[in-house]
Amino acid sequence: MKEKFAAVYDLIDQKFFEQFEFHLRETNLRNLAVYMHKPKDASSLAVTRILFGIAMLFDIPDERGGAALTERWGDLSTCHFPLLPFIRPLPMPHMAMVYAALWLGALGIALGYKFRVSSITFTACFWYLLLVEKSYWNNHSYLFGLVGLLLTVTQANCYWSIDAYLNPSVSSPTVPYWNYFILKYQFFILYFMAGVKKCTAEWLTGYSVQNLSEHWVFNLFKSIDAYLNPSVSSPTVPYWNYFILKYQFFILYFMAGVKKCTAEWLTGYSVQNLSEHWVFNPFKLFLSVSQTDYLVVHWFVFAFDLTVAGWMMWSRSRHIAMILCALFHLMNSRLFRIGMFPWVCLATMPLFYPFDWPKLVFNYMKDSYTKSKAIICKYKCMFLNGNIVQVKHNKEILNEENTEQIENDVIDKSDEDLSNEAVDESLKKIKESHTNDEEINKTDLSENDKSATTDKDANEGKRILTCILIGIYVFLQGFLPFSHFITKGYNNWTNGLYGYSWDMMVHTWDMDSVIVKVVDNEKNIEFYVDPHHLTPNERWSRHGDMVHQYARCIKDNIMKESSKRKWNNSGNYLSENISIYIDVWASLNGRFTQRMFDPKVDMLNVSWSPFSPISYLMPLLDEGLSWREQLLSIRETVHSWNNNSDVVFLADFPGYEYEKYVPEELKNVTLTVLEGIVVYEPEALPNTISKSFQLRTGNNIELSSGIFHKIINIGETPAYYMYIFYNSSSFNRSLSTPVPKLPIAMELRRRFNNMAKRDAICGDRAREQCTRDRNIVAKEREGRGSRVLPMLVAASDSEQPGFCILIPLNGTYSVQ
Repeated sequence: MKEKFAAVYDLIDQKFFEQFEFHLRETNLRNLAVYMHKPKDASSLAVTRILFGIAMLFDIPDERGGAALTERWGDLSTCHFPLLPFIRPLPMPHMAMVYAALWLGALGIALGYKFRVSSITFTACFWYLLLVEKSYWNNHSYLFGLVGLLLTVTQANCYWSIDAYLNPSVSSPTVPYWNYFILKYQFFILYFMAGVKKCTAEWLTGYSVQNLSEHWVFNLFKSIDAYLNPSVSSPTVPYWNYFILKYQFFILYFMAGVKKCTAEWLTGYSVQNLSEHWVFNPFKLFLSVSQTDYLVVHWFVFAFDLTVAGWMMWSRSRHIAMILCALFHLMNSRLFRIGMFPWVCLATMPLFYPFDWPKLVFNYMKDSYTKSKAIICKYKCMFLNGNIVQVKHNKEILNEENTEQIENDVIDKSDEDLSNEAVDESLKKIKESHTNDEEINKTDLSENDKSATTDKDANEGKRILTCILIGIYVFLQGFLPFSHFITKGYNNWTNGLYGYSWDMMVHTWDMDSVIVKVVDNEKNIEFYVDPHHLTPNERWSRHGDMVHQYARCIKDNIMKESSKRKWNNSGNYLSENISIYIDVWASLNGRFTQRMFDPKVDMLNVSWSPFSPISYLMPLLDEGLSWREQLLSIRETVHSWNNNSDVVFLADFPGYEYEKYVPEELKNVTLTVLEGIVVYEPEALPNTISKSFQLRTGNNIELSSGIFHKIINIGETPAYYMYIFYNSSSFNRSLSTPVPKLPIAMELRRRFNNMAKRDAICGDRAREQCTRDRNIVAKEREGRGSRVLPMLVAASDSEQPGFCILIPLNGTYSVQ
């Protein structure tokens, strides 16, 4: 056994030596620093820089909001959600300058012009936009910020760049290997952690809710840098330039797989019905929809994220892995609205190929062109002359060259005789001065040796420092996705903010309703605020920290409006003693819809800390997980009745009540108690007596449309119930025109228009475009049949103008 272990160790040591050029026992920081600074070809890094810069040029006006600046940043009363309280959005003209600097920085990265300044400008502006509004955080935005930061510290501008063309001193013979390593590692973490995060019951059981959004981005460019003079630039870069980029994308893939190591994912509950999209049609030839969801979407994606970075690094499996990875990202570009993320990943995939792959491709194309041209020329000559034309003047040319050589020799001899005397005189002068300078030269040599030794030590120290910084970055990227035990204040039903933990496709949310109630405790007045008013998006409603920030923002806006009314003696103003209660109902990965935050807690009198658990967060009712199979069966049965029938499943805690309005277009509404004891109280209409009904497990009751009702859980355990209804308004829906599957030209035209029509200049047009985009999204949701029973939207006091009070209008939200 000892001999076998020794043989295995020798084999590993041999492979280790082939890769790192030192043995395992010789591993130390100095040898690692030398390895990280090995010179590598710079062409692959240059291509990565160019493609990333181009992708960011399209990302800025689209996902960063550059084409809708006025709508996103123009209203000072809009509630923003900064990560740090001292970071605030700038006024509109200055925010437009931030976007302009961001765009110019991305352009400078793509062109390699003033690269250091451009990359620092881009990275600083990009991270500012992320930190000032965390409700827009997501994994790929975080990745873009990291890649921009990594490119800033590399020598990506020493090849195929304007800097190298205009200033030859910028060019360097090498870039260190760590430039590549850190990028490779980052994308390895991305894929691997995405797989690890899917190792949960939610994912592995295949439970989730369909979340399809058509979005196409096509990125086909050819950089003008390819036509610049390559002889001026550097052909190589240190290996660390590649390492740091490779590491970043290694983290991307690896962590995506790690995050899928959950029962939710591996049991198939995280992404349900995703295979109904047309991109999965080839799988449907031999698999059903449910089998495709479970085997392809959940298990294959889990294994893919966890291992694809390793397959791409192994030369034997690299080509197949690249094909699968490209197909994976192309499918994602059609399935989800994730901006430039698939295209940035596609642009960085060649990092895992040999460093000089662009030159190999170029030489192959050049050789192919030369061979094709020679073949065409050969057949042309054969067609015109009957045989290949041969050159007959070789002897004459050779004779001319010999004659010129003889003449040059004669001239050289005559010149040599004339210069001998001058040479002798100069030698005498040199000999006289040599004695005087000998002592000085000895002193200079000793000083040069000392300075050379000092430079060598300083250079070695710099390399070791670079290696240490890379190690710190590697550790942070591996630690941050699992650091949620420290930042407990950002955890809700899931861990942390959705942005830096690589929880890609792990959790799917179905937001049912958000109720914001404001109570004036002195005047005994209460009203409801539109939760979509003065907010950039809906993500705030499922994060406890943002709910805390939102309540204070709403209070500030209400107090400002109330102070204006009090100053103008209008009479309708509120006191400063108000309370705000927020009730959010949502479903996670196909569970029962339940409330997330305690609606009995005044959000203005609650404390929040980034290092303490959220006190007002309601626990996730995992007791209802045993109902999952039955819920699927009930939903399939109800949907089989007709296209307009639907069902909604809810759960509530003991001692809590739920108030709901049933719109008039909903017919045959039935409330059925699946488990628990509840009390049903319909609204007392004029000239009627108030009634209440106790319902137990298995009981059901038919509800009237157009009125409110309450459901109170009087049991000691959570209550589970469902609404079954018939939506008569579905008949009035107009048939939507078929959406093209590959609208490449349409997408490119929209993105170019976003780049050209800046909102700072054309605010009205941008707002109109944004309105059209919202209408398109609404039609898409309507076309997918997302029929959700409307929630409570009534206001108890309609005499409070200016506060965005909601009243029921045909079962939909209406703002006054």
